[in-house]
Amino acid sequence: MRLRQAFLSLVSGNVLVTAANLLRDISLAATFGAALESDVLFLAISIPVFILTVGSNGFRSVVVPALSRIRARSATQFREIATRFVRIASSTTGVVTAVLLAIAAGGYFAELPGIPAESRQLFALFFLAIMPMYAGSALIELLQGPLQVTGRFLLPSLLRLGLPLGIIIGVLAFPDLSIFAAALGGAAG
Repeated sequence: MRLRQAFLSLVSGNVLVTAANLLRDISLAATFGAALESDVLFLAISIPVFILTVGSNGFRSVVVPALSRIRARSATQFREIATRFVRIASSTTGVVTAVLLAIAAGGYFAELPGIPAESRQLFALFFLAIMPMYAGSALIELLQGPLQVTGRFLLPSLLRLGLPLGIIIGVLAFPDLSIFAAALGGAAG
């Protein structure tokens, strides 16, 4: 794949995802406004996004150079190692999701000084509700490295579009479900 084509694919995909995320935030703000639920949802979203950003960038930094060298040597060995990386990404996503779900469940019941029970429980519920959508996003992010090595630069971005578009559709189609519609739409997306 030519460098210019790869660059344009990657930039185009990132622009689409960034625009979709902006529309997601606008849809959430327009539907639910400034309220405790909105603030708690954005706080709950920021934790997995941080973990996802740090983890996927580190994973991609290791995977891309390693797979690039292996691919230049042997297609068979490349498939084996790429499959192993995909298994590592999948199992890591599962473990991190399980740990975050346990933390959220514990946070629901734990008495934390200075945090009102209503806010703490609302955060735990939102956090639990958004985990399926962020587990899917994590897997897509972690697969980005192996896909890039094979020249598929646009595909991960197109897959990442599902999350913000699902949230937008969920919020606009089911505003009566409260902000939980964002979690349902995001998981479906």
